[in-house]
Amino acid sequence: MSRNIVIKNRSLFKSKVSKSSLTGEHKYSIGYLDDNFRATDDESEACHCILYNKNNIGRGVQLLGLNDKKTLSLALSMPCTAEDVQMLYETAARVAALWKATSVMIDDQMVDVSELQQYAERDLSLNIEMLKAPSQYTHDGYATLYGAICPVCVSTEQFKSFADDYASFSVFMNDRQQIDAFYSCPYYFKQEEELIAMYVVIEDGYFILPNCPKTVINCADGVKECDRVIIAISDLLPGESTSTMNYNDFVSRLPLDKISVFDCQHQLICPLSKEELIEIFGTQI
Repeated sequence: MSRNIVIKNRSLFKSKVSKSSLTGEHKYSIGYLDDNFRATDDESEACHCILYNKNNIGRGVQLLGLNDKKTLSLALSMPCTAEDVQMLYETAARVAALWKATSVMIDDQMVDVSELQQYAERDLSLNIEMLKAPSQYTHDGYATLYGAICPVCVSTEQFKSFADDYASFSVFMNDRQQIDAFYSCPYYFKQEEELIAMYVVIEDGYFILPNCPKTVINCADGVKECDRVIIAISDLLPGESTSTMNYNDFVSRLPLDKISVFDCQHQLICPLSKEELIEIFGTQI
């Protein structure tokens, strides 16, 4: 479920909304997400443009039509944090004032800007109700929430606990996304008739891996199961531009003190030196 707000430019001389107007004098930040919903430096139209609070990172508000002089759309996925709701309606009110709009469209209903705070309060209550009943949006006991920096998986039990302490939901989402870690996602390719899923890891930096790697991919000719799942890293071993090894073998050889829980479906790996990685990859030779 998402809340969508559309603001129409009613001013005589139309201009697009500046980024400084959206960020509210540096209260918020604008970022971009790639097709795996991970923060990226790429600011092309192919990426998702997100408004978020870098001091309290939640799901963020997606900005649609940022270069349009006539219309701006704001979208917020739910369930979300209280700060996300506040940011959505605060931004809608700010843009409406800049564009001389006395009303905005919320989903399919025209709403006077004087009523925005009431709608914000309703959405705060709605989010708590959604947290109480996670079966509506969870599958296999969890749901993946696409945040402003990276995806975060939340279990059914966690959702229910957040309903009892809504502020703790904000803390959880922020804590996960404040970690400066590379979120590894599968890259699929064929090699000698084998379908392979590859997860990339990095040297001397935190990275995130799934507890159970994704092995199924939707192809043009149907759903297919990967033949192998591998870990890959660049420029590690002499004479190899890319070193690879079996996914499960790599995880089993990680030092236990380097592994911690990221969320209910992923593990956070502490930085590994080049020497440590060579030892892990070298054991397969």
